[in-house]
Amino acid sequence: MLVLQSLRRPSVLRRDPRHDLPGTLDEAAEKADAIIHIATPLTYEDLMETTIKPGWAIVRNVLGAADKSGQVTRVVMTGSLVSTMRVDGLFSGKTISEDSWNPIRLEAAETSPLNAYCYSKVSAEKKAKGFMKEKPGNFDQIVLLAPSITAKSLQTGFKPDKGNPGGQPGLHRGLFDFDRPGTLYPYVMDVEVVSRVHVQALSPGIPGNERYIFHSPGLMVGSDIARAVREDFPRLRNRVPAAEEGATDSILSPDLLKTDMSKSEKAFGRQRWK
Repeated sequence: MLVLQSLRRPSVLRRDPRHDLPGTLDEAAEKADAIIHIATPLTYEDLMETTIKPGWAIVRNVLGAADKSGQVTRVVMTGSLVSTMRVDGLFSGKTISEDSWNPIRLEAAETSPLNAYCYSKVSAEKKAKGFMKEKPGNFDQIVLLAPSITAKSLQTGFKPDKGNPGGQPGLHRGLFDFDRPGTLYPYVMDVEVVSRVHVQALSPGIPGNERYIFHSPGLMVGSDIARAVREDFPRLRNRVPAAEEGATDSILSPDLLKTDMSKSEKAFGRQRWK
């Protein structure tokens, strides 16, 4: 959680690791022009208590602090592309846009960490939308529906293990210790580009109270990544399978879900996203 003291002098006023506690951001927001809620730190030990409930509790605290401040003019939140789609509908041939919503229901949320994550993002975003309608004030909200975020090394001090290797977990689940490369979630964007989009979203020229889809034009293709890993890290060849000669990766299927990013391109302009 970053609270910016001024858009003209964007120094960070506060970094608060416990923004799930009621009122924890109120004091900082009194002196802020904007709040960027970059991501919700969730764990998966107890899906209801550590993933689903905190998703909205944290967002509610952010919006509540902005509402009380009287000075905050915009809240930018990192949403997720999965809020617009069912992951099991990846090859439905449909086209999604900012008008699309993942229809996941609460009864499905506790069946797996992925479902819990999807539900927490969808639920928190919809409740935030309701909050903004019920309490129209001096600030607006932008939700950036981010894809999988790539690049950068692991945080200092992080100790990976087999159950939690860190980095992009889909790569580990789809590439390591299988007979052939698996299907990876294809929509990605470099972390530095994602950061830039968040900063751009603070501009008054970007329409508020909207959600925006964005991702790199390139797709994360399992067979291509497996090939690169085997070439660059020969010691991992016994764990990362080689792609079958001449085989076409499933991600390249014509039925792969398509994304309509025309709204984002109109607001942010066409960019060379990576």
